[in-house]
Amino acid sequence: PGGTSVTDGQAGHHPGEPGDLGEQKRVTILIADVAGLTESVHGFDPDLADQLQFSIVPLLVDVVHRGRGTVNRVGGDGIMAIFGAPVAHEDDAVQACVAALALHEAFDRVSSRLGEERGLELALRVGLATSDVVLRRTSNDLYEEYAALGPAVRVAMRLGQLAAVGTTLMTGETMRAAEGYI
Repeated sequence: PGGTSVTDGQAGHHPGEPGDLGEQKRVTILIADVAGLTESVHGFDPDLADQLQFSIVPLLVDVVHRGRGTVNRVGGDGIMAIFGAPVAHEDDAVQACVAALALHEAFDRVSSRLGEERGLELALRVGLATSDVVLRRTSNDLYEEYAALGPAVRVAMRLGQLAAVGTTLMTGETMRAAEGYI
């Protein structure tokens, strides 16, 4: 299922051209937050802190990509991913839930190793929210980026903050969309 193009009313306008205000789509937003990472690297040698962050974040990105998600934000402590853009599938919410489970499993292995090697206590928290959003695409010859605007982004971020370490919190809409599969 495609989305509805939202433009500024220009005749002959094509998505992605100047004046494109975005496309409305139903997506599931996944926020994965590494609890304790910033606190753990505080006081470490900057190179070591950089190594820690760059050993964890690519792992999270890889898991999301394997689940058909699009990572659209990467921060020092985690990632934000969209399931349902740029290409929508009927099971995007299910894939986001499967990715959340896979994220916890992969992260637990890495975090256990880092705990043994460096004495770090890290944990993953995940928030999932499904709703209609407006997607804005920015691209050039080097990259393509999607910005999602809508309640799912704020709600997923908040759920990621509220989730107990090692758990995933999701909205009722996400749960309904994945019902019978997860």
